[in-house]
Amino acid sequence: MSYFYKDFTAKNNTTTKKETNTKSPYTKGKVYKLLVDLKVRTGAGTSYTWKDRSQLTADGKKNSYNQTKAVLKTGTKVTALEVKKISDKEYWLQIPSGWVCARIDGDIYIE
Repeated sequence: MSYFYKDFTAKNNTTTKKETNTKSPYTKGKVYKLLVDLKVRTGAGTSYTWKDRSQLTADGKKNSYNQTKAVLKTGTKVTALEVKKISDKEYWLQIPSGWVCARIDGDIYIE
């Protein structure tokens, strides 16, 4: 799955929630919490480039793993600057550091 980062050795990345409502669950300007480690991309969708950690904001760097590619840690709180609905089952959030997948195919990665 190229929208989130799963380290199969990490205990905190084994659970996601299932979506129960098709109404947009996200609002521009609100703060949300990551339920899994997430890749940060340059745009909304997996066709966009995965950012390098050096491209994140200072706060993004503080809440990411110390590695080349940008991966925000589970539990990180993010502010939605924009909400992009790709389909009824796919939502992406633009945050200060880039774009992260919030929901896809009924799985919830941000709440």
